[in-house]
Amino acid sequence: MNSQDQNIKLFHEFPPSNKEAWVAESLKMLKNQDFSSLYTSTYEGISLAPFFTPDDQTTLPNIPLATEHWLNTIEIKVSDETSANHLALEALQQGANSLMMILLKNPPLDFAKLLQGIDLHKTPIHFRFFSQNIEAAGLLASIKFRGGIEFDFLANWLVQGDLDTHIWKKLHELCQIFKDQTVRTVFIQAENYHLAGAHVVQELALCLAASVEYIDYLEQNGIQLSDIFSKMGFSMPVGGDYFIEIAKFRAFRLLWAQLTEAYQIKEASSWLHARTSPRTKFAPDEHTNLLRATTEAQAAVVGGCNSLTVGAYNEVTQEENEFSRRIARNVSIILQCEAHLDKVYDPAQGSYYIEYLTKTLAEESWKLFQEIEQRGGFIKAVEQGFVQDKIEETASLRKAHFDSGKDVFVGVNKFLKPAHKTVTTLPDKEGKKDLNLLKLRRF
Repeated sequence: MNSQDQNIKLFHEFPPSNKEAWVAESLKMLKNQDFSSLYTSTYEGISLAPFFTPDDQTTLPNIPLATEHWLNTIEIKVSDETSANHLALEALQQGANSLMMILLKNPPLDFAKLLQGIDLHKTPIHFRFFSQNIEAAGLLASIKFRGGIEFDFLANWLVQGDLDTHIWKKLHELCQIFKDQTVRTVFIQAENYHLAGAHVVQELALCLAASVEYIDYLEQNGIQLSDIFSKMGFSMPVGGDYFIEIAKFRAFRLLWAQLTEAYQIKEASSWLHARTSPRTKFAPDEHTNLLRATTEAQAAVVGGCNSLTVGAYNEVTQEENEFSRRIARNVSIILQCEAHLDKVYDPAQGSYYIEYLTKTLAEESWKLFQEIEQRGGFIKAVEQGFVQDKIEETASLRKAHFDSGKDVFVGVNKFLKPAHKTVTTLPDKEGKKDLNLLKLRRF
């Protein structure tokens, strides 16, 4: 192409247009009905126009997205070290390049057996602990690895009702043990809020509020702010609303930058892990879960996650097998090796719609976060029942939309197979009765 060709204006034969012209044409089609009838509302209370034009262009600060392609992270549920090690090695040989070890087993834990044959210099590993086995986390100090120790006891508290001073001290101890290693020890997990029915604004705001509780405690107990921020990471589920989920991950980066600025931290990149949502997966017509998982995975990637776990299409029935694990693992591989989504930095930038969603989600999440802080912070807001009431309100609305068919799930509440019935799963967990606990839901 020569310089003269570069100056050619495409579509010059069409007259210029603007949003007013599009609205006028829409009104003709509506026979002069109110244009606002075309607007839709999200669970977050955001009013969405039927279309966006350059007149809706939003100015956003630079979003500090991940600069490297995302890691294909495979979950391994560890109830037996030998079998878990076999699954981990199989996944790494077949294209995975990162591991998430979910430690379901109580101590003693044999990490040498669990990690046998894995190149710890090459493969980042995250270990997810629970209250019953967190004491074993210190054993990892003698194993030189990079990755993270995930133990968000505030999120677990909302489901199980356990919160004591010993757990806080354990968090402080882990930060000190792994101070000089590339291991993140302060991980905030949004899964419980999401599975309880929270919408995106609530997920983001609660992650920020929980972060502040952890940061303030650790700083008050002698750990430097810069050290705390360098050890922080986040795990976010990816729901089924494609564009809102893209905007959620981008909005999180803006919110995190705003929080670090409030603490006067100049640079604090956070690790953002994405996981396809079990809330949107169903046992009836389970193969449709393949499509849901793929669109969720793409949303997380376009939104700029650092790592991604795609759940097996039959995970809700706990019947994962070699085939379903392979298909889940290959979603990331296809998005990288065939769709080449790792070759573009921030592909959503410039989309008027997504930029609007990003800005609005960030603003609304910050407002809710500030409201939680005004109530005394995350813990106080939970003790007052404020957090639970907000999530329960959203969950009830979701159930009403599910039952009425307003929210369509193919093969579940619409286009059902004759032999299938819709089932509502409410796996309540026992916890302290003096705290209003969240209920984890899957319709």
